[in-house]
Amino acid sequence: MTTADPNSIHQAFADAANSGDLDRLASLFAPDAVIIERGGGRASGTDAIRRHLEQLLALNPKMQIHTTHTFAHGDIALLCSRWTATATTPDGQQVNLDYRGTEVARRDNAGTWRLYIDNPWGADVGDAM
Repeated sequence: MTTADPNSIHQAFADAANSGDLDRLASLFAPDAVIIERGGGRASGTDAIRRHLEQLLALNPKMQIHTTHTFAHGDIALLCSRWTATATTPDGQQVNLDYRGTEVARRDNAGTWRLYIDNPWGADVGDAM
């Protein structure tokens, strides 16, 4: 998936997650990207990010992501978001999530913006879910 504007990353992420499209979702990340895990750990690199995204998609999320701020400078952008999702846990329980995320995107040599650091939990990293 090509994202020519950092402001389009959040909508592209929500569209791919809502459709359950792992390949499209994974294409939004730089090969050397990192996702901050809920407990504060990190999923780093293509394989670990795909595993993280597989776990997300297993919850059958229905997401909405609103970009609240974008601060771009050259080939780097800081994105701030508010995202909500309804998901189903492995034991069948429905959960509603509401968080403010922070992401760093980087424009690659082809001009595509990709997520480089994804912290979907914002300041709540490490809190119990």
